[in-house]
Amino acid sequence: MPLPSPPIPVKLWRERLTVALLLAVAVALPLTLGIARGGEGWMYDLLLRLQVRPPSPRVLLACIDDATYKDLGGRDPNRAEIARAVTNLWTRGASLIGLDLLFWQPKEQEGAGNEALETALSKADVVLASDPAQGYLPVERFSKQAVGLGSVDLVTDSDGILRSLPGPFFEPSPGGLRIKALPFALACALLEWFPKGVPPVSLESSGISFGPHVFAMRGGRWWIPYCGGDGTLPHVSFVDVLKDSRTLPSMKGRIVLVGNTRPSEHDYFSVPLPATGSRRSGFNEISTHSMAGVEVHGQALSALLLGRSILPISSAQRWAAFALLASVGTLLVLLPLKPIPSLVTWLSVGAGLAATGVAAIRSGHALPMFSLGLGWIAYAGASFAYQRYGDFRQKRAVERLFSRYVSPNIASKLLRQPDLVQLGGRRKELTILFSDIRGFTTLSERIPPEQVSSLLNDYFTEMTRILFEYDGTLDKFIGDAILAFFGDPVNQEDHSARALACAVAMQERAASLRASFKAEGKPPLHMGVAVHAGPVVVGNNGSENNFVYTVIGDTVNLTSRLQGLAQQDDVIVTAATAERIPGFNERYENERLDPVRVKGKAEPIEIVRVKGLKNEEASHER
Repeated sequence: MPLPSPPIPVKLWRERLTVALLLAVAVALPLTLGIARGGEGWMYDLLLRLQVRPPSPRVLLACIDDATYKDLGGRDPNRAEIARAVTNLWTRGASLIGLDLLFWQPKEQEGAGNEALETALSKADVVLASDPAQGYLPVERFSKQAVGLGSVDLVTDSDGILRSLPGPFFEPSPGGLRIKALPFALACALLEWFPKGVPPVSLESSGISFGPHVFAMRGGRWWIPYCGGDGTLPHVSFVDVLKDSRTLPSMKGRIVLVGNTRPSEHDYFSVPLPATGSRRSGFNEISTHSMAGVEVHGQALSALLLGRSILPISSAQRWAAFALLASVGTLLVLLPLKPIPSLVTWLSVGAGLAATGVAAIRSGHALPMFSLGLGWIAYAGASFAYQRYGDFRQKRAVERLFSRYVSPNIASKLLRQPDLVQLGGRRKELTILFSDIRGFTTLSERIPPEQVSSLLNDYFTEMTRILFEYDGTLDKFIGDAILAFFGDPVNQEDHSARALACAVAMQERAASLRASFKAEGKPPLHMGVAVHAGPVVVGNNGSENNFVYTVIGDTVNLTSRLQGLAQQDDVIVTAATAERIPGFNERYENERLDPVRVKGKAEPIEIVRVKGLKNEEASHER
């Protein structure tokens, strides 16, 4: 049965909660300071492409295009020609005609043209363009004949993209609100919805209600649900209308908007969606994200007739969305997830957030997806960074702990290549070092326990430092004895040479300690050390839940018994081990001793006593 995971310390909970709260403040900055406004527009444009649907077949554009300009001898149509086009459209069965052309100048020189246009307007249902903001209103003789006026004033966002229309302008009257100015598209739509007169108008939180129809607005603007880029709406050339060409499509029951689509007229605007195809005007290629003003009004009218709208969420709703994001982000930061589950969770949340944004735009609502996306990225990034920091901190703690058992060099290598340490025991040829303090039992009886502990701590600190200098592995402390081995967990071809060099260095350091202890009035410490190489079983040995990385086998037992034979301040090495060390006789002062018999061995063991290095230069080699 697996053991339960240990509880997370309170300190880590506090750290994670602090990180989450700081992130909550950070993700609120785009909303509070408006620094993500440009990004919101870009993200809105991207999402807008995902809700594109076919336009209303009832909207048709009659474009005063390059073909018209060329056919008329390099000029725009005059008022007589416009009158003839209106008459042709009405005769063919158009239900409403919208002229996106400003007739604000009398132009007395066009006397006959004025008369013809006035007559045409009186016989057809025509909405005339106006621009109250600029003071451009149709001359009175034309406005009296028109069935309605519509403002063609278009204002882009701060990034130059046209995403919305200004809302209607009302003024109070004894009978309620009176319409003073309507957007061109809304003026046409109202005439289609209410041919006998507009019903009472009421203001609502989501916009303006015209009977059962709601003109959804946020911040005094109506967001255009574009059905595509320029060229999406069906259109014909004005010159074909003027000539009443047989190639014209059916006009019956359609609303025809007449307007100039020549770029030289400067009635083009940058829009969120690209044009349906490559377009040129003369020698000038038109921007792929531009649209003529008349098609902007046509797209708006198409959306109104189909009941489509897009309404950005309110400020309160934005704060609620950020609060929800912060709550989910905080929860995920607090959860102690492992890397893979954490990655899957954050990706799932991100995918859910993206799906929510798409579903919202398709249902007619615009979420602040750029800010929410930045918030999610900030939470996810900070969460992974914090986890990475936690892993690094844990790794450093493990490295510090591991360095108590092996040298820092080996610890660092094992942490980089953990597969070097295999689970379970395995047979391997290693060199064992065993050291022991001589007369320690007698010494511990003569001085207080606290002083004994202090002496041992100083002694073990110095001995393990030397052990790790030679990349030895500390197996364990056994009372006043040290058991160490060389050649594992990292393979060392020269493990016997390292072990003997370490033993000699330990005796040298022990001599220095005796001198300093004597100066401090402490009792001297003498030790014996044995070194022997042979086969052992090394690895994680112990119970299922508790184990230690250690060596076992006859080689360990023999080294322990040889250490017992070592005289004070001696290093004993078996002759077989000495023969494995290159340059042994040249490097060390040594003395061959008589073979010794040890318990458990039928044959005597040949041993060598090492007195130290032969010269000063060799004493500094490592």
